[in-house]
Amino acid sequence: MHAVPYLRWSSDKQQSGSTIPRQTETITAYAVEKGWQLPPESEWLRDEGVSGFKGHNLSPAGALGKFTDLTCREGGHGAVLLVEQLDRLSRKTPRRSVGMVFKVTHAGLTVALCDNKMIVDQASLRNQADQLRALLDDSERANNETARRVVLLQQAWAAIRDGMDVRVERPGTVVEVDYLASVANPADVGIDITMKTRRSTDTYELSTLADGFAPLVGDFFDIRTLLGRVARKVHTSSTCPAWLALSPCRRFFEPIPEKVAVVQRIFELYASGVAKVAITRILNGDGVPTFRAGDGWGPSSVKALIDSRAVIGEYQHKSRAQDRTFGDPIPDYFPAIISNQLWQAACAPRSGHKREGRGRSILVRNLFSDIARCESCGSKMYFLRKPRKKTGVDDAYLQCSNYFLNKTNADGSARCTDKMMWHYRPLVDALLDTLLSSALDDQHFSNDAEIAAINAQMADQKRAVEDIGTQLDNLVDNMAGSTSERLRVRFDALEKKEAKAKADLVALEEQMAVARGRVDPSLHIKRVAAIREEIDRDNDDGLKARITIKNALNGLISKMQFDSGAGFVNITLLASQRYIAIAPDGGVVRDMDLNGRKPTDAEKPFLDAYKRRKATG
Repeated sequence: MHAVPYLRWSSDKQQSGSTIPRQTETITAYAVEKGWQLPPESEWLRDEGVSGFKGHNLSPAGALGKFTDLTCREGGHGAVLLVEQLDRLSRKTPRRSVGMVFKVTHAGLTVALCDNKMIVDQASLRNQADQLRALLDDSERANNETARRVVLLQQAWAAIRDGMDVRVERPGTVVEVDYLASVANPADVGIDITMKTRRSTDTYELSTLADGFAPLVGDFFDIRTLLGRVARKVHTSSTCPAWLALSPCRRFFEPIPEKVAVVQRIFELYASGVAKVAITRILNGDGVPTFRAGDGWGPSSVKALIDSRAVIGEYQHKSRAQDRTFGDPIPDYFPAIISNQLWQAACAPRSGHKREGRGRSILVRNLFSDIARCESCGSKMYFLRKPRKKTGVDDAYLQCSNYFLNKTNADGSARCTDKMMWHYRPLVDALLDTLLSSALDDQHFSNDAEIAAINAQMADQKRAVEDIGTQLDNLVDNMAGSTSERLRVRFDALEKKEAKAKADLVALEEQMAVARGRVDPSLHIKRVAAIREEIDRDNDDGLKARITIKNALNGLISKMQFDSGAGFVNITLLASQRYIAIAPDGGVVRDMDLNGRKPTDAEKPFLDAYKRRKATG
């Protein structure tokens, strides 16, 4: 039996706790008991800091999601998935959790719940009603427990954000009263009351005193006496502005002088007319460290600071999980580090002539954005577009982004010294003349009417598959606690019906692929020429043409490296079947067919399309 251990925990804090050793020990002990050979721990499946309640571990990006998808496609016979308990797999509703187990066991996989030593496979689910009830009970317990925890956590954060009453916990005498005020933000105040009790000294942190309450040293207060209220800042290290630090009592923010100076410098430069890209180059050239690590300053990070209203003290509470805001913006929440005058100067409309081609018309202007790399350092090539008002035709250049943005190493040395600027237009013309007819596969010029008809059939078929899946999910709920043979027969029949529906859907997808490929090769070249005429237009047709060509080039080109030493742009196609070298003036220096490795399934369609075009050209 091929053993596949799986670990999951929901937050980064748990990583340093007992959850990993506990899960590892439980899985290892049960594997030893069953005589299963475990792989090295470095090869175990892990979802680190991933929620099981939200199902993120089962998403296509989750380790478990990728594994279950592979199991359903290729089968899981002879493999066993080992987990500590069911809630490691999912904390969603019982229908979803048990439905997932049904899906993978139907594909042949065995699931071992090591904590209670339960083996779950297709045969056991069909023949053991007690096991199914146990699964449903475990799933419901895990889901209810997490839901309750979420509600309590939300209530706790709301109480912190909105404030809560503070009362005396043990009777005692006041020995000290401290009135505090934040130097950085006068709106932040606090009162610390220290009381001597019979056995200890208690300190109560307040934001405001109760109405009419003025404590003095020597006053005695009995238990449950209302002292006032405390409201704390609802922030973690990731949500607190990077130029501020949250005080230990969570009532104040403390500015970090060196970071505040960087923000103020950025605003002063931008207000004086310096562009974001130029500011980026200045910061990187001066070796200014970024706020939250990262690979040097970039225009987007500069823009984020300029757009942030936190610099003038405003806060808007937002839930990242729900992607929505709560309440109105709160002024004077943060210490203001930028004056209103400087803020207005920086955020006012930019002076000077309005640059033509801004906004949607420049989207996908750089056809090489995902594939062009510097040969010297491996970084992406930066696209510099220079409008020419007189001619109406823009010039554009490509230069190493590490050099252009002045990025440096830890010792202050330049990351790249390759300063050559490559003229963009000759390279585009040369590459498109050489590759375009092979890069644009038939699917880009498919028969719209025929595809529309097949799409309609596919939509109906997908709906049928979803309906059957819903019936199966509902049937799982009905089977809980039941030993009915009729339910079991009904479940088997629905599974067969679902398999046939999915097979019909696959057949329709194959028909779609065929329909997209029905085009006369001679017409293909003419259509390519028509698209070439569209790519420079600043309208919807031009945007569509650039997107079409860019997607085709991304699917065909494996490497595009700018080598100033050799004086060539070196281009290799997928699977190294063809190599092209282009000079800076656009001349094709070399165009070679190579006999490389056998192409993968993903690469083969692109290479087949190229060979077909070449044979008919």
